[in-house]
Amino acid sequence: MIKAGIYAAESAVAGEIVRILINHPDVEISWLYAEPHAGRALVDIHHGLVGETDLRFVNRPRPEEANMLFVCGDAEAALDFASAEPDMKIVSLVPVQSQDMVYGLPELNRKAMVRGALRAAVPSAEANIILLSLLPLAKEGLLSSDIDVSITLPSCLVSESSHGISQKEISDALCSLQPGFASKIRIEADASGQARVLTAAVSVDTDLNIGELVRLYEEFYDDHNFTFVVDRIPSPREVEGTNKCLLYLDKADGRVTVSAAFDAPLKGAAGTAVHCMNLLFGLAERIGLSLKASAL
Repeated sequence: MIKAGIYAAESAVAGEIVRILINHPDVEISWLYAEPHAGRALVDIHHGLVGETDLRFVNRPRPEEANMLFVCGDAEAALDFASAEPDMKIVSLVPVQSQDMVYGLPELNRKAMVRGALRAAVPSAEANIILLSLLPLAKEGLLSSDIDVSITLPSCLVSESSHGISQKEISDALCSLQPGFASKIRIEADASGQARVLTAAVSVDTDLNIGELVRLYEEFYDDHNFTFVVDRIPSPREVEGTNKCLLYLDKADGRVTVSAAFDAPLKGAAGTAVHCMNLLFGLAERIGLSLKASAL
């Protein structure tokens, strides 16, 4: 049984992690630490969990009582725990620059996490959706033109502290599949999105026709469990409440545009964190993450 601790457990993303883990068959939540809330009931902060758990916030982190740690909102804390607890498996919900932390995008680094890694740092939601839109092209070395990205942020990323869009983070990840990648990435973002769903349109030059592009993407994601190519622009309600990312491809004037959508608190954060945990412990990837969409 995985015994999980959650640091900075008052955060919104921690609440999403709790909602997943209380129904995960291989996990017991051992403790939740949030300095201002020691002794308070979890349900006082994370509403909607009444009747699901009687957990309370503890007055100090208790790594000795856990073998898995989720660190929310504090990159320095993630590094401190990694140094102090060398055998502890850790997932940071903040991107961390460290050789000891695998870049926690399962569609890119699943093998590293399955093959003995102890720690992973989840990408920002914005980097996550851009990368999922580009990874198949990078694998084939096809990213040679400038890349245009238009992102519509949901209110949860506007109102909460967002990690923002790091072009270096995105470029470094693409370089791991396409060495020498140096294309310019132009990103425009607006805050007119719905409550939870992050959408993006990512455009790049290509000589491939639409049939070839669809096959390329379907083959890349064929053995992945949460990213799917669809035949229409995805509706936000198809992904809301799930750990899925849906991708739609269209080509015009020599450029392919990938329209992507996912639930930002789940696929963009907590769901990917639990996905990373499953990989670090050698579990089936979908365990605990078969979440229900709002509409078919």
